[in-house]
Amino acid sequence: MSPLVRAGIAAAVLAALAAAVDRRLEPVLVTSGGATPGSAPAGSLLRPCPPGTLLDNSVCIPVPTAASSSDAGASVRNWQIHDRLPRRPDRPSDLRRYRWPVSSIAAFDPSPFTAAGAVELDALLLAVPPKTPITLPALEHQRGKAAVLYTGPAVGQTVVTEHRVLEGKQEQIYIVLHGNLGSIGSKAGTQLEPGAQLGTVGDSAQRGLSGLHFEVRRVRQGVDVRALRPDEYRSRAHTIACDPRNVLTLQAKR
Repeated sequence: MSPLVRAGIAAAVLAALAAAVDRRLEPVLVTSGGATPGSAPAGSLLRPCPPGTLLDNSVCIPVPTAASSSDAGASVRNWQIHDRLPRRPDRPSDLRRYRWPVSSIAAFDPSPFTAAGAVELDALLLAVPPKTPITLPALEHQRGKAAVLYTGPAVGQTVVTEHRVLEGKQEQIYIVLHGNLGSIGSKAGTQLEPGAQLGTVGDSAQRGLSGLHFEVRRVRQGVDVRALRPDEYRSRAHTIACDPRNVLTLQAKR
């Protein structure tokens, strides 16, 4: 078989493969209503490109999107569903290494009072007996005192505190929800040092289920946390769920 015949066969195969490509991805010439593909592109910008394409020399060229890649699509969906701050790899995984607002914790369980779409460590139920005192936790690199933002109904009877934390060179605002309380011993608007008593553990969120609901959330940039209503503290539009191990201080080494 001569080289010219081989070249002709190869060209025919390539043409057949090109014809088999999904027609939805073919370029589209942008023209005015009466223009034809062979006409000059003088009126070619009278009609915009269809969605999913970009203009390139009077031709709408299909471009890949996140939806066209299963990995990219999964990543987008996961960010929307699990918009949260997982444990930093430099922080110990053992929950008992940290200082919690209650002592003698029998178990660390996922809280049944988490917001919709939460995952395991977005909020914890610290298993302790009723009437156990709750003290204000100290956060790593906290600046100044914590402020009591709110006391009252939220996750049962709840105390919400605001903490300003220096991360690198930027100040971040965190809120901590202490819920399912039996009694409240602090007032909204007060400034407290770590260790101050906030109240006692109870079962106000669900009768018969004693334990401290403990939830840490970072406030989104630009959000005025002091202007939020109680039902907005846990809204993903305003705050981000955070693994508490990222911000709690460590127990002293024995």
